[in-house]
Amino acid sequence: MITNTSLIIKSQYIMLMKSLQTRSKPFYSLLSRTFSTPFLSPAPHTSIDILHAESNDILFNLATEEYMYEHLDIVNPVLFLWRNTKTIIIGKHQNPWKECRVQLLDEDGVVLARRKSGGGCVYQDLGNSVFSFLNPIGDFGKEDYKTMNNGVLIEALRKLGIPNAEATGRNDICVEGRKVSGSAYKLSLGKRDGSGRKALHHGTMLLDLELDALQKYLSPNKLKLQSKGVDSVVSRVLNLKECLPDISHEMFCQATAGAFRQKWNDRKVQERLLKISELEQIPKLMEIYEASKRWEWRYGETPSFTNQIEHKFDWAMMDIEFQVEKGIIKGGVCYSDCLIPAFIDELNAILKGVPGIPYEEQGMQRIGLLLAERCPDDNEMIQGKFIPELVRWMKQAI
Repeated sequence: MITNTSLIIKSQYIMLMKSLQTRSKPFYSLLSRTFSTPFLSPAPHTSIDILHAESNDILFNLATEEYMYEHLDIVNPVLFLWRNTKTIIIGKHQNPWKECRVQLLDEDGVVLARRKSGGGCVYQDLGNSVFSFLNPIGDFGKEDYKTMNNGVLIEALRKLGIPNAEATGRNDICVEGRKVSGSAYKLSLGKRDGSGRKALHHGTMLLDLELDALQKYLSPNKLKLQSKGVDSVVSRVLNLKECLPDISHEMFCQATAGAFRQKWNDRKVQERLLKISELEQIPKLMEIYEASKRWEWRYGETPSFTNQIEHKFDWAMMDIEFQVEKGIIKGGVCYSDCLIPAFIDELNAILKGVPGIPYEEQGMQRIGLLLAERCPDDNEMIQGKFIPELVRWMKQAI
């Protein structure tokens, strides 16, 4: 364990603390007063930019990042610093039902977002800082930029008073063997003539993340779930607050911006606040934002999978297998010892023959409504007990 004393006495950390404590206004107030935002036009930018998000909306911030990556002519490095309210972010090819407890997200108001880069599933909240490096690719490959960007982050941690951070494995930065940062990457090959090649390297830095939420939202029940998606790797993690009790998002951003300036020798570096009201005036960005909110993207892009759930009711043992494609139930079968076989026959007919039922709570409710329509109205046991209990269980189990 790193001792607070050995870290906090670092001169860089003390100077940074004094600098922040003597300010009469928050960091972002000064930033918005000092810098303007008219920046996100497709024309090439000769400056090297450090951008700070005003938004804490994960979907809006991801849309901003995607707009910059897909539609800006990146000829110089860009650093985008942001954070989000409570959210689960899954990789492009991941299965949300496998990676997290979807029902709990809905109950607790935690947003599910799907990014367009690979990598694993992560939980974020305001105790977690996010960085995005957008790099032009000239004579360098993605790995070279990855190394340079990690160097900026490690230097930022050194400035804060953590001298022993190191890049490990494919995607992580660790402090004494514990993970403080994870990253994902995306590479654009550009045009046929070789121009327009660029890389996106984005990731998180753990400052004061609600670690209990990792277990709450990212530890699904041990279902008999088979999928072509990518499993997330559970790692030992460290909040930087354990090393630096006064660490904040603003401090991390300031240290990272300083390390970024240092890396590029302060050459033409400009720092800007990306205001929500101005970003909302960019039609293409808003188009990306609206698309990112759609169920079809967040859930429907899930790889095909099957999920088997089972439960013993006082009236029957129910064993149901769902076959799901792009978030829609494409088939299924129920095995049961129910003494009213006609009820199970109707359920199987719905699972096998009714198209377009989404694999979510509303879909389970729809199955219940269809069962109620198909079963005899005068059978109080089915209508008043079997169907309500079945629907309630399926909502929880999936």
